[in-house]
Amino acid sequence: MKIFKTAGLLLFSSLFIFSCKTTSVQVTDAAAAEGAAAQTAQEGENSEKTLEYPVKKENEVWTDNSGKSEPFSKGLVTLRYKKKLGSFNIAVKNKAEKLIPVLSTVEEYTTSAFYLKSNNKIIKLFNDSNIKTGYSKSENAVRITYSVPDLADVVLEFLIFPSVEGGIEDMVKVTATVINKTSVQKELGLKTILDTVLGEVDSYHFYTRNGVPVTSEVLYKTMANEKWIVSRNPSAAMQMFFYGADCTAPEALALGNYGTFDKKEWVPNMYNYRGFDSAYSYNNSAVAVVWPTFRLNPNESGKCIFYLAFATDYDNPQGEKYLFPESDEEEVEPLIPTEPAQEKVFTRTIESARQTEPQPERAAPAMDKIQKKTPSAPQKKKKADPKQFSNQQLTPEYVQNLLDRIIALEEDDASLNRAEIFQLNAELDAILEVLGL
Repeated sequence: MKIFKTAGLLLFSSLFIFSCKTTSVQVTDAAAAEGAAAQTAQEGENSEKTLEYPVKKENEVWTDNSGKSEPFSKGLVTLRYKKKLGSFNIAVKNKAEKLIPVLSTVEEYTTSAFYLKSNNKIIKLFNDSNIKTGYSKSENAVRITYSVPDLADVVLEFLIFPSVEGGIEDMVKVTATVINKTSVQKELGLKTILDTVLGEVDSYHFYTRNGVPVTSEVLYKTMANEKWIVSRNPSAAMQMFFYGADCTAPEALALGNYGTFDKKEWVPNMYNYRGFDSAYSYNNSAVAVVWPTFRLNPNESGKCIFYLAFATDYDNPQGEKYLFPESDEEEVEPLIPTEPAQEKVFTRTIESARQTEPQPERAAPAMDKIQKKTPSAPQKKKKADPKQFSNQQLTPEYVQNLLDRIIALEEDDASLNRAEIFQLNAELDAILEVLGL
């Protein structure tokens, strides 16, 4: 009897132990499955974030170029920079092998800049001693890296390529990448201000894709209608694309006086119908582009992409052939040079999108004054009308600004613009007459 009891106890104990082992294995498998599911979910989440903020694969060989400031040229395009300041400039080479800047060259290229926003803090990436800057280059591109301590890295890449296969390099793809270098999730934003110069010696500062001139400051919330903006003069032209292909849609894009944008405001504070001139910044146009902010986890990145296309010697840029290859866009009329007896004047035919008939050729306003023939008999000089000037224009500060601008133009032989000098002098004379001086 004792033997049977002992055997029964042993059998019960064996079954109990086996049951416990089986339960233990099942729990472990469940935990592993749960862990695997969590890992898969995390990978899926990370995959989605990676797709939302893609990071370019390194297919090109990059070499350190931090110790050099040599220009980087391909086809029409030349990139220049000031390595100590982190600034850059873009120029195009015409048929006479002369470089024509498309962005302002003053203040060592620092007026055109990229900005980083974190919370309410706005950081200008150029000319900041706290930001470490590095340069590298590949066969077709230049890369500038800005390391903002304890916050982020911003990488600008300028890729030069042709608008049509087998053609000359006439386009630049600009990719701005921001990388969160903190240990927490951050909201980071990028914007750029491009200090354009080509339109400052033309009848108008900017044109839309249909060749319609932009006559006053304007703020766009979408570029789906305009598609691109052109800054040009008879020597060169720059086509700016912020819509199409893989362009990053901006939150806001503004065309205006540089002084309007050179403030501690993230989105420019625009005023309707204000011209491109101000009392303190005459004939100084710029483009401000603000992209939506990124919410980035540690080491995650976000990208903003836009394109620039160029042309020289009266030609039109052909960037739409690359970004809109299937489009039936009508080409803008080319610049038409005319040759009066004393100096060249350039006119163009401009067609409005709302008109069915083309407008007559129109010469630059400043040049019209030069082309008028001298009357055979002396005429009485028309007295200046005080109503044509605002109160701001009748201030000593505005008068001094005009004088400074005239002196600067007369001293700069490289960019001497007689038409603008005549225009400024005429305005100055009229204001002095109204003031009784």
